[in-house]
Amino acid sequence: MKDFQSLQRCLEEKQEISARRFCDIMFPTVSRTFAVNVGKLPSELSFQVLISYLLCRIADTVEDDPGLLPKTKDSLLKKFTQLLTDPQGVKNCQEFNQACQKLSKTGPDAILTQNSHYVLECFFEFPPEIQEHITEWVTELALGMGLYALRKDQEKSQVTFLYSMDDLEDYCYYVAGTVGHLLTGLFRHHYPCINDSLGEELTKHSTSFGLGLQLTNIVKDSVVDYHRGWCYLPGDLLSEMDLAQGGFLDLDNRRASQELMYKIVVRAKEHLDNALEYSCLLPRKAYKVRLFCFLPLMMAIKSLEEAVFSERLFCLENPVKISRQEVVRIVQYGYVYGWSNLRMRRWYGKVCSSLESKVEFYQYSTRKS
Repeated sequence: MKDFQSLQRCLEEKQEISARRFCDIMFPTVSRTFAVNVGKLPSELSFQVLISYLLCRIADTVEDDPGLLPKTKDSLLKKFTQLLTDPQGVKNCQEFNQACQKLSKTGPDAILTQNSHYVLECFFEFPPEIQEHITEWVTELALGMGLYALRKDQEKSQVTFLYSMDDLEDYCYYVAGTVGHLLTGLFRHHYPCINDSLGEELTKHSTSFGLGLQLTNIVKDSVVDYHRGWCYLPGDLLSEMDLAQGGFLDLDNRRASQELMYKIVVRAKEHLDNALEYSCLLPRKAYKVRLFCFLPLMMAIKSLEEAVFSERLFCLENPVKISRQEVVRIVQYGYVYGWSNLRMRRWYGKVCSSLESKVEFYQYSTRKS
């Protein structure tokens, strides 16, 4: 059973599968990039992050499924969080698994969600304090997702707009800021060098770290999101700039649309600046965790630099994406210099300078036209 296909066959034939094996196979299947990074962490911490991720992924799969009614999503997410505090959660999750057979999507995410008992079995093997910590933040994430899923019922529109920049950040808190806090707690538990004082400093930046990464994804994926029925751009700004109801995609509105996206870029960068502070606070003794944090941060700020005032923001066929060669360079630099705050700040500063140069050039060219 070396791959996902063999796992599928075992599930279809109702063969016995260990919970650990199921999770080890599913993790890289549903998130290749994140799985590679997690695999570099110390083994016990790595597995706790792995299970935490799969729990969050189950909640996200329910929230994201287009075939489920909003009220059904909210109900399923509440049931899922209740399983995390149920000593018989592994046995009692069959109702949840059965309800998830109605997912309209197929593939790895659906299979993971429909077999949640394997993930819960691994989860309940963790020490009580780890279970409690993970439960707190997965519950916050899942219930928050349920609130936003219900917007579909309230809006009765084809595309759901977030109300404002504050509303956007609230959404990002639930889906990503919570993960920042979850990870920070696990880091503190596993590394004695992260004392209470340092832990409190890290906690101050935990929400921002998640928001920076999530806002970057929203900047890159706004066109894709719109076509699947969600628009994560602030509704008040869309209206103010006459870009509501998909108008930000119209070629005639391109200058206003670029200005709107720039506002999101600025907010994302502010949070990534805080994420840099978070990463630099981590002790050198926690090198693997530093690397775990620096690599997605580096890719996010590089993505923003690629995205700012780019026509590819509005192109479904050729979206904003850093090249494979750039990813390799980032990973190599991180591995060599991840121990050095000076080096990491210098690299980050160069990318920010390039981003600012693009902004200045765009603003100059639009004044001249």
